[in-house]
Amino acid sequence: MNLDQLFFKYCVYYPTVLLQGEKVPQHLRNFRKTQWASSNDLAELQERKLRALVAHAKLRIPHYQRALRGIDLKRTFGLEDLRNLPLVSKRDLQTAQVEFTEPGTQSTLKRKTTGGTTGQPVFVWKTADAIAQENAANWRGFEWAGIDIGDRQGRFWGLPLTRRSRLRAHTADFIVNRRRCSAFSFNESDMGRYTKRLNRFAPHYFYGYVSMLTAFAEYLKCSKERLEFNLQAVVPTAEPLTPYHRKLFTEFFGAPVFNEYGCGELGTIAHECEKGSMHINSENLIVEILRENEPCASGEIGEVVVTELNNTGMPLLRYRLGDFASFADVPCSCGRGLPVIENIAGRALDIIYNREGKMFHGMFFLYVFQEVKRKNLGITAFQVVQNDLEHLVMKVVVNEMYGSETETLVRKLIQEAFGEYVQVAFDKVAEIPRERSGKMRLVVGMPFNTPSVTTRSEA
Repeated sequence: MNLDQLFFKYCVYYPTVLLQGEKVPQHLRNFRKTQWASSNDLAELQERKLRALVAHAKLRIPHYQRALRGIDLKRTFGLEDLRNLPLVSKRDLQTAQVEFTEPGTQSTLKRKTTGGTTGQPVFVWKTADAIAQENAANWRGFEWAGIDIGDRQGRFWGLPLTRRSRLRAHTADFIVNRRRCSAFSFNESDMGRYTKRLNRFAPHYFYGYVSMLTAFAEYLKCSKERLEFNLQAVVPTAEPLTPYHRKLFTEFFGAPVFNEYGCGELGTIAHECEKGSMHINSENLIVEILRENEPCASGEIGEVVVTELNNTGMPLLRYRLGDFASFADVPCSCGRGLPVIENIAGRALDIIYNREGKMFHGMFFLYVFQEVKRKNLGITAFQVVQNDLEHLVMKVVVNEMYGSETETLVRKLIQEAFGEYVQVAFDKVAEIPRERSGKMRLVVGMPFNTPSVTTRSEA
C-alpha cells in the first residue's frame, strides 16, 4: 500500500459510501469469508434471501402482487420453486416501471440509469444496502486481480453528454481515484492525449470496454508511444472477451487480464479469479441458464436469467438479460465455492466512424438516447445503422411523445460530436430486428477495415 491509495480508501471512498448509508466495508468483510463457503452453504444463504424477497415482493410490489397471486408462500419456498415464478424482461421494466416499486418509496431509493446494449434504456431503483452489496462484491472480484480500493484506475468508459451528468461522473471518478479516457470518440490524437495523461497519473490497473481497450492497445502497437508505468491488471467488461483480446492486452499493457461480466441493472454478475474461472457473485444473485424455460445441463449453452437477492426497492425476479452462457462442468481449482459460468456470448458493440476517421464507441449512442429518455421524448428502443461515413439511420420504436423535437435533439447531439455534415435519418419501426443469436445489436457499423475509413485515419 502507498499513501495515495490509503488516502483515497480511508479518507475519501469509505467516508463517502458510509455517509450515503452504504455499508461497503462490512459487506466486503463478509464476502471475503463466504467466497470459501461450500456450495450447500451458499445455496442455503440464497434460499433465505429469496424467501424474504419473494414475500416482500408479493406483499408490497404491484407487479408481483398480480404475478405471484397463485404462488403459495405459506410452505417453505426454495430454489426449486423459483422456476414457478414468471420471467421479467427489459420491456416489462420500460412499459410498467412504476409497477416494480413499492408506491411512495422512490424518494428513499437511488436511481441507476442503465442503457442496456439492446438499445432499450431503463431506470432501476435500488436501496442503499443493495448498492453496497453490489459494490462490495465488485471490490472482492477486483481483489482477485490484486486490486484494492483506492488503487489508481485508468478508465476507458463513456462520458455523459450533459454538464450536470458530467459533473457527477467527475465526482465519482475522484472518489474512486481514477482518470477517464472517453470511449465516445477516439482518433490518433485522442490516443496520444490519453497516453500522456495516463503516464502522468500512473494507474495501478485499466478498466473499460473491450473495444476501447483494444483500440488503445492497437494504437500502442502501431505508434512509438509507450506506457511509462507498471500496470498490475487489466479488467475488461461490457463486451465479449476473446483470446485475441486477452493476448493483445497482455502484450501491450504488460499485465494479466481479469474478465468481468455484469449488467447495469444488476451490477457485476461474475469476476475472473487468479485461476481463470468466472465466479458468480452468489451471495447477491441467483443465476439460471435456461433453454425453453428448462434448466440447462452443465456445459450446455442457454439463456442467462438472473434474480437479484438484495434489492427490495425494485425486486427483479428471474430477469432476462438476453445473454447466453453455460455453467462449468467442474469446480474451479482455486477452492472457492462460488459457481463458475463460461462461454458468455452477446452484447458486442460496433464502432462508428466519421469521415475524419474519428471513432465513436457504441455506448455514445446510449448516452444520446438516455437524454431522449430523460426528457420523455418518445423513443422506447433504437438501433443505429451506418451506411457510409456521412449518413446514419436511426431505427426507432416510438410512442405518442415522439415528434420533431425528438429528432432535433438527437441530430443536435450527434452532429455536435460527429460534425455538422453528418446526415441523420429516422426510420420508425414496430420492433428492432434481432440477430440469429437472439441478440439485438445497438449499433450496426461499417467493417473495421473499410478502405475509406483507413485512408482518412492515416491522412
